This record gives sequence, structure tokens and C-alpha cells, in this order.
Amino acid sequence: MGRRAKGEGTIFKDSNNYYVARIAVGKDPETGKTKHKVFKSKKKSTVVEKMNAYKLLAAQGFGSVDPTSLDVFMRSWLENVKSNELKPTSYDRAERTIEINILPRIGHYSIGKLTPEIIQAELINDMRDTPSPSTHKPYSFSTINKAYVYLHACLQYAVNTKKLLINPCDAVVLPTKKKAQMTKSIRFFNDDEISKFKEAALTKSPKKESLIFPYAYAFLFDMYTGLRVGELVGLRWKNVDFDNRRIYIEEQIIQVLDRDDVGKNGNPKLKPILQNDTKTSRSRYVPLSRTALECLTAMKPDKIEPDNFVINNSTKLLRSSCMATGYRRICQRAGIENPLGIHTLRHTFASMLIRKEVDIKAVSEILGHTSVSFTYNTYVHLIEEQKSAAVAKLDDM
Repeated sequence: MGRRAKGEGTIFKDSNNYYVARIAVGKDPETGKTKHKVFKSKKKSTVVEKMNAYKLLAAQGFGSVDPTSLDVFMRSWLENVKSNELKPTSYDRAERTIEINILPRIGHYSIGKLTPEIIQAELINDMRDTPSPSTHKPYSFSTINKAYVYLHACLQYAVNTKKLLINPCDAVVLPTKKKAQMTKSIRFFNDDEISKFKEAALTKSPKKESLIFPYAYAFLFDMYTGLRVGELVGLRWKNVDFDNRRIYIEEQIIQVLDRDDVGKNGNPKLKPILQNDTKTSRSRYVPLSRTALECLTAMKPDKIEPDNFVINNSTKLLRSSCMATGYRRICQRAGIENPLGIHTLRHTFASMLIRKEVDIKAVSEILGHTSVSFTYNTYVHLIEEQKSAAVAKLDDM
């Protein structure tokens, strides 16, 4: 019996007694290994039928005769389908990815003409090999993956609504996540910078004997609670439990595009809205240290209105972006170089807990992360340093 021709496919039985049909669909551009499309069934005739149908589609083109451009179809999908299931911030993130990364590259193709080769070469590999025009740096694995995920979901919807026969994204290969991209470099203040930041934040005006920086205590409170900035500005007095020294994180203020308010550059402006859950859709409580409690007490009004926000003692929604200027000015006065954004305060809080050898599970729960593994991967350098320091103590025995 002669050897099967390339692309003809193979059929065999697996350990669970299923018939498996496997057909080569191309090469992985990173490893050079062959990528396969696999079909399974209890019946041999079924996998043969599926494999032959796939080969026919591959020969004819993966799409249909639908002439709708991806540009039109994807915008319609986002507006009419995804808007029903995405949070406002997630919707804006998807829209930016689609408008900036996907449609400029392959939006002119009709969905029926899109092939794995086009998507691989003109979207995935182009993003892999071409620096971002905004940062002049290579696109991260996360950014490329988001583009792929949104495109795959959109084209799968086209399959489900009978506009495409098969999703061409199924045969696309994502680039390998490089080690440098797996571990993000995070910024947190060291002990000296923490002291300088506290001193600068509490600077008083010589004439008025009041703090010169608005929200100074809020910044310090953030550094000792690790709240996300949206959680910080969305914290209300009714979520503060002074007796048990804890706060409950149940809401956040986020910024979304206001399509009814367009700026001079033609782009929608941002508007704040109150979202009745957290980034991970899970409420949590955060215990308060003595320093955090002192900051909270300093912000406490004579009469507390439960629905007022802690940070401005009113019901007015404060833009999280408004905090950025005050943070930068405090860092400038403190002489802190490269402070990055307010999220540095959250990382600083986490670093203080880790250096105090707080259990990583407890750190994860306080920060409101989705999993302990996420916390570990985010702060792996700090954790490894703590391990080395712990082992080094044996030398003193």
C-alpha cells in the first residue's frame, strides 16, 4: 500500500475507541512543526465525511459567497451582538482593538474571501513583525491574542448564522509567547520612595495650614489598601466599617466613551459611570492597617452621608483620570523618578505584603485577583527574592 499524499489525512482509533481523522493544515511559523485539524467520532463513516468536507472547503475557499466586507460585518457584530454581553469598559476595549488593529489590516476583505493564509500573514504575523505606531515597540502577545480572539468570535458568529461554512481562524497559529512577555515588569516604590511619597503628599501650605495636594490622604490610603483606582474613587462611606477596621469593595467608577460628546479631534470623550461590581465581578473586603485607618479618619466628615463617595464626600462621580495629575505632582515633589501611573501604589501595597511574608493566597484575595496563580505570576520576582532571602537565613544558624 502506497504512502498517503500530503494533505490526504489519516484515520486511526484512539485509546477511548474513538475514530480520529487528522489532516495537515499548514506549518507553525514559530516551530516549523505541522499543524493538524482533528475530527473525532464513534463512527468511522462520520469522521471520513467530516474530513472530506473539510478538504473540499479548503479547496474551494473557507467562506461562502457572502460579499459583506469584514469592515461592515464586524462593526455590526460588535454593536448588535457583543453590546448585549460586554461591560462598557470591555466593549470599548474590543472596539479599540477592532478599529486599530484588525480592520485597517484585513477589513477590506469580504468575509467569504478570508482564508487562514490571509489572517495568518496580514493580521497575526504582521502584528508580530511590525512595531506599534503609537509606542514604536513590538506588539505584546496579549495584544495579538486579543485581536485573534475578537476576530475568531466574530467569524464564528458568521458560521453560526450560516454566512460562513467554516471559521478560517481555526487553522491560524498564534506566535509563541516569549519569555520576556510572560513576566511583566512591574513598578513599585522601595522603602525610601515610600517615605518620600508620604512626606510630599502631606506637605502643607505655609499660609493656609492645609495640604497643598487635593486627595493626598486618598493616595496614601490607596498605597495601604491596594485598591484599583476605579475602586478607590467608587468607595462610599456605607462600605466603610470602622468598628471592624475593614472596607467592602462592591462598586467602581469606570470611564467609557461618550459617543454623544465628541472632542475637537473627532474622537468621543470619556465619561465616568458607576459600575455595580468590581473588575473581576466579585466583591471583597480589605482589612485596614493602622496607617490606612488614619488616612480614612482624616478624610471623614463631621456628618457622614452613607451614599457619598469617600474621596470627595459627595455623590458626584469623579473621573479616575483626574487623579493622575495629583499623583504625578506628588511624585515630582518627592523626587521619585519614573513613577508610572497610580497603579504603582497598588503594586507597592502588594510588595509590602509580600516582603512581610504574607501568604500569597491572602495577598491575592485582598487584591481581588481572579486566581492565586495570577498573583504569583505578577509578583514572581518579589516572591523569588523572598525565597532566596529565607534560604540565606540558614547561613546564620
